[in-house]
Amino acid sequence: PLSFLEKAGYSAGDAAANFVFMSMVLFQLNFYTDVFGLSANTAAAILLWPRLWDAVFDPVMGVLADRTN
Repeated sequence: PLSFLEKAGYSAGDAAANFVFMSMVLFQLNFYTDVFGLSANTAAAILLWPRLWDAVFDPVMGVLADRTN
């Protein structure tokens, strides 16, 4: 079992990585609309479709991985 200090250390490292990732995601939509000149609907679709695909595909791959020796 992990001690509280070890859990806090892993959590701090993951929080730092998530902070960087979420900062990139927050500025990505502004970059698409302001720099690339895309409409907000198009930029949102660019971000939405891969996430929807991932929401369907990840469980399918998990089931396949669980049933494969």
